[in-house]
Amino acid sequence: MKRIVPWRALVDLVLPDICRVCGVTVNTRDGLHGICDTCLDQVKYRGKDGCRRCGIAYVGHVDSNHLCGTCLTRPPSYHGATSVCDYAEPVRGLLHRLKYQSDTSVLPSLATIVNRSEWADPARFDWIIPVPLYIGRLRSRGYNQAVLLARLLFGNRNERLNTFLLQRVRETAPQAGLDGGERRRNLRGAFSVERSELLVGRCICLVDDVLTTGATANACSTVLLKAGVCSVEVVTMAGVRVKR
Repeated sequence: MKRIVPWRALVDLVLPDICRVCGVTVNTRDGLHGICDTCLDQVKYRGKDGCRRCGIAYVGHVDSNHLCGTCLTRPPSYHGATSVCDYAEPVRGLLHRLKYQSDTSVLPSLATIVNRSEWADPARFDWIIPVPLYIGRLRSRGYNQAVLLARLLFGNRNERLNTFLLQRVRETAPQAGLDGGERRRNLRGAFSVERSELLVGRCICLVDDVLTTGATANACSTVLLKAGVCSVEVVTMAGVRVKR
């Protein structure tokens, strides 16, 4: 009797999956896509060692459920922040390719990283709002990486994904290379809301690729809170770990 080969096995035979980090063939039978075991083992997953308010994590700090010194005196406008993993290789390289090289082939790798993490959907929100791009940058890039990551992180709740309630109305200089104060000044007046009646009393999940100083998340959250939202929780694919 002729044995029927599953279509997935045929696809893997003809077009084997390649690790987007090192280029080796990926064994998809282990549930991996776009990243091999060796590279996946290098991912530094984020536990509960970040500040429970701003999400900033410190090198060598592993205490959970704490507030950092800044949040004790000057907390951000958002109410909590979670990052799936540290902004370190191989995640840093994958996100850089997605953001700056229009390389969407890294999305299966990022999806596998999320699926192997202990990240938990916060669940307590009415809208999932990706941090918006200015229209000129969106047109040149072709997509907003925060939208793609929001779909990846909340694949079972995309009906709550909203890309028009928060808008970037002013083009800003790239945040990379700026310190905290420069980032905050760079973002003044950059965001506005549409249809504020849909925001009043709502809980928002704000999604971005990387949490660095929290300046972007803070600027977005401030505008959303002024529009009447109840709370803002920030979720990012990666977070920077800083020295004290």
